[in-house]
Amino acid sequence: MLNYVLFKLNNLENIENLEFKQKVAFSNTVHSSLLVHFPSENSRARRSLRFLNYISAIIPQRNHAQNRYQQAEQKPMIKNLTFILLILISITSCAQESVIFKTKFKPSKKYKTQVKTTSHTEIEFIADQEIIDRIKSQGIELPMITESETNMATDINTQNLDENGEFSATMEYGKMITTKTISGKTTTEEKPYSGMKILGKYDIQNKFKIDTIIGDKVSQQMRNVLKTTLESVQQAIEFPEKPMKVGESFNSEIPMTIPMEGMNPISVKINMEYLLTEIKNGKAFFDIKQTVGLDISQEQLNVVASGTGTGISEFDIKENYLTKYKSKLPMDMTIKVNEKMTMKMKITTTSEQNVVIE
Repeated sequence: MLNYVLFKLNNLENIENLEFKQKVAFSNTVHSSLLVHFPSENSRARRSLRFLNYISAIIPQRNHAQNRYQQAEQKPMIKNLTFILLILISITSCAQESVIFKTKFKPSKKYKTQVKTTSHTEIEFIADQEIIDRIKSQGIELPMITESETNMATDINTQNLDENGEFSATMEYGKMITTKTISGKTTTEEKPYSGMKILGKYDIQNKFKIDTIIGDKVSQQMRNVLKTTLESVQQAIEFPEKPMKVGESFNSEIPMTIPMEGMNPISVKINMEYLLTEIKNGKAFFDIKQTVGLDISQEQLNVVASGTGTGISEFDIKENYLTKYKSKLPMDMTIKVNEKMTMKMKITTTSEQNVVIE
């Protein structure tokens, strides 16, 4: 439509220029031919020449007047076409692509996921010298530095849609390996979730209901936790219900568990701000800002934490699924264990997830 309007404007301008050139050429031709046949030596010819000069002077004026009249007639048309063009450009701009984002699984698909998380922690102990000496006597160098890396692979295979609008699914966990290095000593552990298989069904609202959990190393307590987690948390990101355009953002809150050596892990919540930066080739790209602010008492421990991180994510619009996620979160944490000891920690956590959908 925009190309058609531009074509009409250009065509109108070409026609106007052509008509003007034709009229000027005709006037010049008549004038030249009359001058040839009436030489200036003849008195009668001189009178005719004066008359012709008068005529030749009048013709351009009439042509100029006619051109001005035609231009005056055509100006409203050009203005109208220009106005239409501006409206179309405005509509195109206003019709900037907007998308409703909602994560959901689809029938007859394979979701292959690779997840990698790492953490680097530096711990400084503030305590009496007696406590410090006791820590060092266990072969721990101060400040204590720990590194960890966990790799996990999962495959989710969904079946055909049934007559009720539901479809069965199987979640298969590959090997889940965690490698830890504490004060220079490295250990590797395979998590009990390795090799686990979960059978269930996605209902008409795309909520997963677990039927069976298969795994030799999975305790009953783990099964209960898995069932509650998978059935209650259906998507990692809570997108807004309204359509989003480039430049818009939204916030989501996700839980995070920080493992602590020798004590129970600490649970914190991270505020995630997602900024839609681009929609291209059927994919949406987000910049992520993470913020942690925590001041709580947990199991008789006083915990204060703060930090700001960044990340990126990629959403496949056609598949309704987050296919790429990468983030880095530096964080400072202070844990007051008791009146005699406080731990000051610097933690940097990275997460990376890639999904292939077949």
